[in-house]
Amino acid sequence: MSIERLQSLLFSGSGASVDTRTLQAGEVFFALPGKNQHGALFASEALRKGASLVVLPEGWDTIDLPPDKVCFHPDPLSLLGEMAAVYRRRFAIPVIAIGGSNGKTTTKALLAHLLSVQAPTLASPRSWNNAIGIPLTLLRLRPHHAFAVIEVGDNHPGEVAALCQIVQPTIGIITNIGADHLEGYGGLEANLATKWEMVEYLATQSGTHLFLNGEDLLLSKQPLPSSLQVTYFGEHPRSIVQGKWVPISYTESLVELNIQGIEHHIALPLWGSFNRLNILAALSIALHLGMPIDTLLGVLPTFQPEAYRSQVLHRGHQTIILDAYNANPSSLRASLTALRETLKVGESLAVILGQMEELGDFTEQAHEEAIHQLKELSPFLEGVVFIGRHWKPKKKMLPVPYLHLADVAELSQQTPPWLVSASVVYLKGSRASALEKWVEGAEGGTRTHTGNPTRP
Repeated sequence: MSIERLQSLLFSGSGASVDTRTLQAGEVFFALPGKNQHGALFASEALRKGASLVVLPEGWDTIDLPPDKVCFHPDPLSLLGEMAAVYRRRFAIPVIAIGGSNGKTTTKALLAHLLSVQAPTLASPRSWNNAIGIPLTLLRLRPHHAFAVIEVGDNHPGEVAALCQIVQPTIGIITNIGADHLEGYGGLEANLATKWEMVEYLATQSGTHLFLNGEDLLLSKQPLPSSLQVTYFGEHPRSIVQGKWVPISYTESLVELNIQGIEHHIALPLWGSFNRLNILAALSIALHLGMPIDTLLGVLPTFQPEAYRSQVLHRGHQTIILDAYNANPSSLRASLTALRETLKVGESLAVILGQMEELGDFTEQAHEEAIHQLKELSPFLEGVVFIGRHWKPKKKMLPVPYLHLADVAELSQQTPPWLVSASVVYLKGSRASALEKWVEGAEGGTRTHTGNPTRP
């Protein structure tokens, strides 16, 4: 089948999928290589589930497949991106690209929550922020959408530039520059340069506005292109939205906002002072896009975080903070600071930490520094569970009991008493650690069904 037929299907709104487990009838199935098996092995299953077409690598055996349901291409992933980019050009709407080291997904969810009150808004599901997830998201655009909020991830130089060619953002935001994916960068300078690729795209293409974290020293020192309007958020002389965070509990915080010189106090169902800048960023963009302040302040308290991201659960006497979608040295440091700010006299804390991935030569140093940071929580800390080989705790490093396990499954076999008795349990780790399995399978606990937030 020809590329023209494929294009006709996609541009008529059929949508696309790379996973037969979630494929919907009518979608085009792109067969991509997986960790264990190639997606082409599931082409027949895709057609049985109602796929309108399967896209296979050239030369793949299709003896059992109807010829009119098959399209060949040397690189189906590249074709998926190309089709999404062409399709994206059909929509003359504000497309906001969100990049940065930390806070992308929460900022995306906050902004989409705000904008959807004004008009239909497409947002990246979960963390669909790579060369697979972004095209799949863009192919969900429909004529009724007035805004699109797209998360742009990265782990190596050149990736943001390539993804921007697909997204074609009109507005960009960089949340911060932190110690993420250092294995692919080797240091903060290369990390910053990759994030800044979004700015370079906006300045030379169709971009109109850039939003930057005014409290990030690396971002605030960057020379700015004259072709872009730039707005800062946070504590910065050119910010239009500033604010202070006042922790109240694990399910509520107070934000003292200053919006264009006017004070506003608002209570939010969010935990963690690291969310302050996410909120300021989302408000800044929503204001720029014409939303009234009163509307924004009315909608913001109804926001709920996505699963595994600052998610607060209750089980018996315990408050469980499930922040286990991802972790890097910057986000872990911010989370431990937020814990110290929120814990109250009389509360006891147990921490479960999965190892941090993709840190390369910084791996040992980053994990050792994190262990030392735990000492600041000593007045509350009952014990720590370290999961993964990158952790190398020693008795003299921590003044409290600890366990060092290979994976989270072992925790169900040797649960220490302090983990059961602690009033607050905090979980954080990289996605590979899958710490949510402890919450879902803990004896006597309520299983948490919040969907599967794995990247496509």
